[in-house]
Amino acid sequence: MEQIHSNISENFVTPTRGWRGRKRSNQALVRISAQRRDAHKSQSADMIVIEQYRSTIRQPKIQKLQLHALGLGRIGKSNVVPNIPVFTKIIDRLAHVVRVKPVNN
Repeated sequence: MEQIHSNISENFVTPTRGWRGRKRSNQALVRISAQRRDAHKSQSADMIVIEQYRSTIRQPKIQKLQLHALGLGRIGKSNVVPNIPVFTKIIDRLAHVVRVKPVNN
C-alpha cells in the first residue's frame, strides 16, 4: 500500500501560483500576434501610432505582455499598428502607459 501511495504523490504535481491566468494570457497573446500579422498583410485598416511614455515598473505582468504584443517595451519606443478592435481593447487597458496618434499620410 505504501508503494502505491508514494507513486501517486510523486506523479502528482500541484501547479504553482496562478497557472490558470498565465495560461490564458499566453494563449490570448498568441492569437493577438496572429491577428496582428494578418492585419499587416491586408493593410485595409486605418493605422495608428502607439508610443510608450511611462514605465512598466510595478505593473502587472499581463500588462507587460500586452505591451510586448504591441511591439513596445521601453519608454520612448513607438510602433505603427492597425486600428482594429483587438488593439483598441489593449490600448484601452494600457491608457496610463501609452499615447495614441493617427498616422500622418
